[in-house]
Amino acid sequence: EECYPVIRSTEINYDDGRLNLETVARRKIPQKNHDKYLLNSGDILIVASSGSERLIGRIASFQKPNDEKYFFSNFLLRLRTKNMESQYMHYFLQSYRYENFLKQMQQTTTGLRNFPKNDFLQLVFPLPPLPEQKQIASILSNVDDTLQKTNQIIEQTQRLKKGMMQ
Repeated sequence: EECYPVIRSTEINYDDGRLNLETVARRKIPQKNHDKYLLNSGDILIVASSGSERLIGRIASFQKPNDEKYFFSNFLLRLRTKNMESQYMHYFLQSYRYENFLKQMQQTTTGLRNFPKNDFLQLVFPLPPLPEQKQIASILSNVDDTLQKTNQIIEQTQRLKKGMMQ
C-alpha cells in the first residue's frame, strides 16, 4: 500500500492558521477510508481533539500544493462548504464571534478537550450573497498579505538592527 501525506493538528500554526506541509507524516491509508479523509483545495480543517484548550477549534484552509493526495488525521474535522465561499468561511472562523463560541462551548472529557460538533452545527453564520462573500474574502486576504509582508519587514529590520549593534 502507498503512503500518503497526512495533516495533523501539529501542522496548523496557532497564530495565523497557516499549514506547514513540510512536517506532515506519511501513512498508509486503506482504500476504504480515502473518501472519508481525502482533502480537496478549499477544505477547512478544525482541530477537534487535543490536550490543550487553546488548540481546540483552531482552523486552517487547505490548498493542494501538487497532484499528490493529502489526507487528514482523526483529531481534525474537515469542513467542505456548499453555496458558500470557503475563504469567506475561513475568515468567519477567525472572527470574534467564533472565538466567543469556542470559549463558551468547550467540553472536557477525561482531561481531553473536544470540539463541540453538534453545537457548532447550530452556529449561525452571516451569509451574504456569494459575490459579496468572494469580495469580503478577497479584501481580507489582501489585508492578511499586507500584514504578513509588514511583519517580514519588521523582522528583517530587527535582525539588521541586532547585527549593527553587535
